[in-house]
Amino acid sequence: MNGQVANIGSLSPQDGFLVTSADYLSAYSEELLTYLYQPLTGAVGFALYHILQTLVHSTSQPMVLSDRLPHNWLITMLGEDLTTFFVARSKLEALDLVQSYCKTDQIGTYYVYELHAPLPPQEFFHEPLLTEFLREQVGDHRLEQIRQHFKKQSFDRTGYTNVSQDFTTGFPAEV
Repeated sequence: MNGQVANIGSLSPQDGFLVTSADYLSAYSEELLTYLYQPLTGAVGFALYHILQTLVHSTSQPMVLSDRLPHNWLITMLGEDLTTFFVARSKLEALDLVQSYCKTDQIGTYYVYELHAPLPPQEFFHEPLLTEFLREQVGDHRLEQIRQHFKKQSFDRTGYTNVSQDFTTGFPAEV
């Protein structure tokens, strides 16, 4: 696509949508989104991901197609227009944070947005395209700060004896 965002096509504010998640989204996912992805998605993309995350359907029960909301609801929540929403969604898709699926039934056209967890830092920083794009957005100094933020803490265990209890010692079987 040569750096151009895809055409909105037939997306309409009246089209419905449902949200599901392919991955478990944790507080750590939130931290990764904030540090690594927000500079790439921009404020609207970041907000869109969070709005969708609050709507993730419970995996314990199937999605009910009639529970879909119109895209106009999303646009209103974002305080943006349809084009801005589409650009934000496109960025989330390009970063593999959202996969979008479209279908039409007797009620009308609807989309299912499948959320994906962000890459762990070690995987993110091993992707040259992501790392370079982040560098372009935040600069060298901030990129190094972000790398240091996610650097694993360790200590030199030389000379130490591990005295930790194993499972059967910590939880002895009752007789």
